[in-house]
Amino acid sequence: MKKILGTVICSVVLLSLFSGQCFSQETEIYSKHLGIGMSVPRDFKITSNSIVEFSASDKDLSIVIHPFSRQDLSLENMEEVLIDRGEELGYNSLSNAETIELNGFQGCYAIETKNGRNTLTMLLLNQQSSKNLFIVINYSDKSEKTALAVANSFYVYD
Repeated sequence: MKKILGTVICSVVLLSLFSGQCFSQETEIYSKHLGIGMSVPRDFKITSNSIVEFSASDKDLSIVIHPFSRQDLSLENMEEVLIDRGEELGYNSLSNAETIELNGFQGCYAIETKNGRNTLTMLLLNQQSSKNLFIVINYSDKSEKTALAVANSFYVYD
């Protein structure tokens, strides 16, 4: 019984240390202008934070966010709108857009892999503030988990 209890305590301590280490390697960044916040790795640098663009990056991952308005945009057609906008920007193999609800946003996303580079595009709608955002996350294969974690951390920032 003592051996089992010791193993459990050791496991809990190691898990706590590991969780603390992961948490300490992240930081919160946000754009008041665009009404969005997110968790990113500590080495991320904000490169633009204005009413027309928010961007941040590290060596393996970059995020660019733009306000997005289109008269016909609705929850019913946002997947089609995302793919159309992606094609306008040169992302020609976006397909299978999926809808999401994410920390105050409703939206959709699609992923493209091209020439060894991965792109996650997102269209997020904030029904309360009417701020809609088009997001492009470029990432390397080795930073896929980080890219998905950042994308899942987006939240409405008021």
